[in-house]
Amino acid sequence: MFDTPSPTILWRTLGVLGVLLLGAVLLVGCKQPAPHAPVAEPHMQPLAPIKLPLPLDKAGYKVDTKFWIIPPEPERAYFVGLNIPFTAGDGSRIELMDAHPVKARVTLHRMEENGAETKMTLKMPVRISPFGEPGKYEWIALPDDEAKSRGTESRRLSYKPEDKNQVDGAVRELSFGSAGFLSKGQYHLQVELLEDNPALKDLPAYLVVDYVGHAK
Repeated sequence: MFDTPSPTILWRTLGVLGVLLLGAVLLVGCKQPAPHAPVAEPHMQPLAPIKLPLPLDKAGYKVDTKFWIIPPEPERAYFVGLNIPFTAGDGSRIELMDAHPVKARVTLHRMEENGAETKMTLKMPVRISPFGEPGKYEWIALPDDEAKSRGTESRRLSYKPEDKNQVDGAVRELSFGSAGFLSKGQYHLQVELLEDNPALKDLPAYLVVDYVGHAK
């Protein structure tokens, strides 16, 4: 015959088993992988085209921003570059920007749902035909992610060619690189100016991710 354990011993045994069971549950919970942070929804961040103020005169100035792209219909190609607005009397800034190109390191990544970032290739045109012959160009990836601003489109709402200072409502569009057609998703843009450019101090300028040829 076995003696029936006393209630005190029974409750102590159950208490020890309960503590061991709780510890096992906590241990299993600690081993679970941490969930990835969810990708933000479009309404939570800017939507391309984006336009951010950018001082152009100091090396080391950085822009680090995230935004969404929802392609329009019909789809259009995107570029990363600069937007220079003009008002009457400051048309000489077109020549100023051409004489002092802005050098920058530019990267664009697509943000994936698993937290990874996929690098987008930014390209620039390089002339391959001899000067004096019809221009032929080849598009190549930015070497070491470095680019110099170069003119693309200039939409002049009121401009007299014989008087460059009579520019009103003009936009000078400069490109760091073409991103081509981009799919819907969240993107991460990083830009760092690489050279001092005191001639461009106080020049109103904007960093843009915009449609090619938009110039607004």
